[in-house]
Amino acid sequence: MLEHLIREGIDAGLLRDDLDPTDEADRLLALVEGISLQAVFDPQRWPRNRQLSMVDEHLARLSTDVEIARGA
Repeated sequence: MLEHLIREGIDAGLLRDDLDPTDEADRLLALVEGISLQAVFDPQRWPRNRQLSMVDEHLARLSTDVEIARGA
């Protein structure tokens, strides 16, 4: 599912075309699972807003929009 969405984003010009959809889907899943696990064991260090921020920052780096990718 994630791989398909990433491929669609690349085809639409929203995501960088140098991304491998399979690898990026695996990377995103590992990031979300890792953050989720950390939040279970250390919820004070990993509040909801920090979890979302980490995922948002990662997704921004995949964007073709330079301003988004730089966090501007």
